Amino acid sequence: MASSSPANQPSPASASDPASAAASRLWGRWMLALIGLQLALLLHGAWTVGPTYDEHFYISSGYAYLRDGEFALNREHPPLLKYLAGAPLLLLPGIDWPSTWADQLNFPVAFFYDRNGAQLDRNLFAARVPFCLLTAALTWVVFTAARKRFGPRAGFAASALLALNPNVLANGRLAALDMGSAALIFIAVVAFADALDQPTARRTLWAAVAFGLAELTKFTALLLVPAFLGLAALAAIRGRSARPLLLLARVILGGLTVFAAGYGFESLSANEAWGKAAYRVSSKAEAPTREVIESALRAELAQVDGVGNVDSLLGPVLGAGDTSRAIVAWRELTRRTEPEGLAAAAARALTALDGGPGDLRREAFAAVLEAPDALVPVETKLELLPQLADRELRQPDGSRLTGTEAWSEWYGAARYDDWDEQLFTQGWVERLTRGLLGDAVPIPLFTALRGVDYQLHHGDYGHGSYYRRNLIVPSTTFKDGVNPFPEYYTVVMGVKNPIAFLVAIVAGLALAFVFGRRAAARPWTLLDAAAFLAFPALSFYLFSTGNALMGVRYVLPVFPFLALLAGRLEALVPRLGIGLALVAALESLWIHPHSLMYFNAIAGGPVKGPEITVVSDDWGQDVRELGRWYARNREVVEAAGGLHYDPYTKAELSNLGFGNVVRPTGEPVQGFVAVNAINYYRSHPLYRWLIDYEPFMRIGWSIYVYDTRGGPPGADPGLK
Repeated sequence: MASSSPANQPSPASASDPASAAASRLWGRWMLALIGLQLALLLHGAWTVGPTYDEHFYISSGYAYLRDGEFALNREHPPLLKYLAGAPLLLLPGIDWPSTWADQLNFPVAFFYDRNGAQLDRNLFAARVPFCLLTAALTWVVFTAARKRFGPRAGFAASALLALNPNVLANGRLAALDMGSAALIFIAVVAFADALDQPTARRTLWAAVAFGLAELTKFTALLLVPAFLGLAALAAIRGRSARPLLLLARVILGGLTVFAAGYGFESLSANEAWGKAAYRVSSKAEAPTREVIESALRAELAQVDGVGNVDSLLGPVLGAGDTSRAIVAWRELTRRTEPEGLAAAAARALTALDGGPGDLRREAFAAVLEAPDALVPVETKLELLPQLADRELRQPDGSRLTGTEAWSEWYGAARYDDWDEQLFTQGWVERLTRGLLGDAVPIPLFTALRGVDYQLHHGDYGHGSYYRRNLIVPSTTFKDGVNPFPEYYTVVMGVKNPIAFLVAIVAGLALAFVFGRRAAARPWTLLDAAAFLAFPALSFYLFSTGNALMGVRYVLPVFPFLALLAGRLEALVPRLGIGLALVAALESLWIHPHSLMYFNAIAGGPVKGPEITVVSDDWGQDVRELGRWYARNREVVEAAGGLHYDPYTKAELSNLGFGNVVRPTGEPVQGFVAVNAINYYRSHPLYRWLIDYEPFMRIGWSIYVYDTRGGPPGADPGLK
């Protein structure tokens, strides 16, 4: 991607220049110190901060993947980072792993908090260590990428802005997916950009591997495909060559191989997946309208000789009230002996319910199955029953059924199940998988496809969240699929980052379009700008217009890109970038290790910031510390009637040191009350009576503790 240096600009010092080499070594040593500091902060936070709401899912899932090669747990995300979370536990003694884990309800909670609760702190820290190392590795990659483009000073400034950012320190120490995904996505972009710059076999192979690993972190990484396509097309146009497009094809093909390997080249048939509850999702469908039913019946009855007055036959069906009651009358048509063919035609018309609500399909299925074979031939039944059941049955040897005995046996076992359960909710996924292969043929990368389908299904109605006194309710808030708060992530970036960091990245974005050498290590081109702007711009746009308003962690992948671009500021204005990085670090580190609750001064800090948004900031990380506070003050709290608290955690409270915990009812109480910030704002009506009280303690800034015994505003009881 390099271009020749403009003739009127001096060339930078070569690598053999003693002064340049000395500067490179100097900043290299500073980088080692910076990474040492960052790693120390990450590891300290990993040990100090309690488990967040989601970590046990990832740790338990990764352990299951490694032990049994079973991907059903947490199938909505790819497995790589869960491998990292689960792998350390394989090395630890005394892990209780039951052979029947797949049959247990809510197994991740039982495994992490109950069966292995005695070693909770040890297991949690061990699972987090790989993520601390991966975050530190990202810092080094940002340094090397910025150093190559802007020189070592700029590389240090860029990496310092990233390394000590509170969001990076907060999420980089967790056994979760967001920071690891950000790291591998950035590494993939750097590798692809370097391969376009110098397309050697080694660089192409590394770009393919990095791309595949990034895709194995979160499905957000699928945005790399259009980003890479645009970048390769730009390189092809500028170079007047198709070679960049051929390189892209190799990278994607190689990356797909790595991706498949990450899933153990899994291939699973729909019939196998139906036996695994973790793969199914309940998705209610609307009942067909009267017009649809009438049209289906008329079309089939028109093929039968001797029907006579069609309206007289339709009347009992269409006039029977709702669709469910209509099927009772419709069933009678499947038992009419005259005219000949009427029963079979009525049965075929029941496929109008295909794709409809499960309870209606169940009634229609029974009507077809129980119709006399003399009236509805077995061949017709075997055509209709799979449609109404939404699955295909085969003989044990794989051949098609010749009788209805197997269907009768299946219906006897499944008649009381939820027939609204589906394997795939998106029509195009269904058509490309079960539609092409049926239910008996193994579907390659079944769990990956199921994960993509889940994310698309879940994205249709969004997440429960909170923003500026607005409760965001799944589906209801996003009427017609429209996000009413497109500014959400812009505001989140503005309040969750140090002010100096914001100044640096705004300047870096502005300077991204200043081309040429300009004191950089090499010329900065349009292709450079595209490489490091395409993915963050695309992902930020899609999240801003989408329905997942889930806090800063969802946009963590843009952080290394912004930090690299901010490094240009140091290259063009020496000492300014490093100065801003130092100020940003001072703004950030004061709150350590409670960095998840960082809000800048503009937002009012961690006291006022949650009034704007608090989802993924209070992630349940301080529930364990509240349990320790409770244990220290048990006698006083118990004498006051126990602790009134609705915990934001999946853990069994007895494993976290709690005793008598009373769930709040929304009514004022006299005693000790604790409330997580996320519950206070997202479930505010329950805690409205606390508005006149002031918490005497904020544990980790995320849990407010009140003493309401003396009335508002409350007093500090002196408990520690």
